Amino acid sequence: MTLDSDDIDAIAQQVAARLTGRGLGLVTVEQLARELQVERSWVYARWRELGGFKLGDGRNAPIRFDLAAVRERLQRAHPAGPASVPAAASRRPRTPPGDVQMLSARGS
Repeated sequence: MTLDSDDIDAIAQQVAARLTGRGLGLVTVEQLARELQVERSWVYARWRELGGFKLGDGRNAPIRFDLAAVRERLQRAHPAGPASVPAAASRRPRTPPGDVQMLSARGS
């Protein structure tokens, strides 16, 4: 196999893009949640399953994801498509049990 100068230039551009962070496809929790159309809490609850990794050792170290790898994992786990991926729990206001009497606001 022989590479011509155009091939070498294309390879060099790809390497440069990856070394500078462009083209890696690394995304934050927020970006992944937006991409998957789920709540951030859903991503945080499953970050290890999704192949996320921490940037550091601390408890609050930022988490990053390789977007292509996440898509591949989800495709393997849910081959039927996005509709088969469990949605994030909807947020609804908590209601007290029927036998709990609510306090009225002052001045009411």
